[in-house]
Amino acid sequence: MQVFISTRGIRKQVKAVALKKLAVNALYFAAVIGIVLAAWAAAAAAADSEFVLPGIAATFDALGDSLALSAFWSALGETLLRCVSCFALSVIMSGGLFFVCSVSAVAARLIRPIVSALRTLPTMAVSLLLAIWAGAYVAPVILGVLVVMPMLFSTLSARVATLPAELIEAAKMQGAGRMRIFTSVTLPCAAAALPESVATAFSFGI
Repeated sequence: MQVFISTRGIRKQVKAVALKKLAVNALYFAAVIGIVLAAWAAAAAAADSEFVLPGIAATFDALGDSLALSAFWSALGETLLRCVSCFALSVIMSGGLFFVCSVSAVAARLIRPIVSALRTLPTMAVSLLLAIWAGAYVAPVILGVLVVMPMLFSTLSARVATLPAELIEAAKMQGAGRMRIFTSVTLPCAAAALPESVATAFSFGI
């Protein structure tokens, strides 16, 4: 009976702490929103020009007008479709390249410099060329892949680089081949970096 009462008391304390934390977070969120709106209003008043910086009321009026247009929702849907397509292609390509580099040292020496070069690609210049060459609909997908794919690949490679060499050697001594090492050692290690890297890459792609 005492154990039951003690457990119930602990649950109440945990619930109270959780509610307090939620209230504090909500308060901070409201404070941040208030600060942003106040800074926006002050900057708009200082600019005194709807062209330079529109006021809060004018902005939300324009937003309401946009939300009422069917063309807005159509454009938004196409944009989200491009984002999802870009992200899916990036995941497939980075996963494929990561697999090839993991099982072949020769392929790794060829692919990694190319991916590193893509990471330093001047996206603004490339976006203009892609807009001319591929069109306004396809260009964002290609540009997104060129940016997101190297990010995912580099994150996976950096994670696997932390694997102790002794672990790989031990797997080889046990008779594990390249595929077995990839599925049993390399892939589980890389998978630990996926949740954070995928979320970052997806938001960056959007």
